[in-house]
Amino acid sequence: MAPDVKIDDAARHNSAGLAAQRAGDHAAAIIAFTAATQADPTAPALWRNLASAHRAAGDDAGEARALDAALDNDRTDFAAWLRKDLAIDAPTAPLHRLQDRYSLRCAPHVLGVLADSLNWLRSFIEIELNSANDNPIIDAEAER
Repeated sequence: MAPDVKIDDAARHNSAGLAAQRAGDHAAAIIAFTAATQADPTAPALWRNLASAHRAAGDDAGEARALDAALDNDRTDFAAWLRKDLAIDAPTAPLHRLQDRYSLRCAPHVLGVLADSLNWLRSFIEIELNSANDNPIIDAEAER
């Protein structure tokens, strides 16, 4: 099967899963998201969607497996890290919210930019530290 066909299948199954999730049919969402991850097992977003469906269905073990798979595909997937770190064994009544707090929902976007920029920042700092100037900050020969 051609790779484009698999990606199209993944997108189709993902759309079906999102529609089922919106309708509150978590079992159908899990089936659709599972098919999407089988069609494209390297897409962390599909695994996060599957984790979300498992979470909505009350399946903590299934959520953890899907988040692990998302992190296996992309170790810098801050959304999966955050969700995994927020997992608790027995939520108390105030924690049952319709949505997570806004700061938690925005964190992956902010931290993702940071992760993307770390390599650039390292290169920039190394160039600046190694540049020739009249008053060096670091004397490598004297180790000071």
